[in-house]
Amino acid sequence: MKASTIHSRAHELLKHGKIRVRLRQLQDETRRNNQITVDEIARGLRRAISGAEKSGQWSAAVSASVALAKLGGLMSEKRSMEISHSEHLAALKSLSKL
Repeated sequence: MKASTIHSRAHELLKHGKIRVRLRQLQDETRRNNQITVDEIARGLRRAISGAEKSGQWSAAVSASVALAKLGGLMSEKRSMEISHSEHLAALKSLSKL
């Protein structure tokens, strides 16, 4: 079956409320099953810091410490962006309003 046919049929199926609801339920269940918590990540980073310190791998310890600080919201990366086309700028402005 061609990709366009599959897309068209899927689009038609999603018009049915029961199918949309069931799809949302399956997506939510998948997200819950695959969700990793901030606590799990923090525990892993703390173990990495401890292991790196014990083995004298100071660069790895610093990297894990920075990751832990970012996770906790204590640090953030600043990024800049240059947009040269007005249509791209308009699209970004509309997305920022969402």
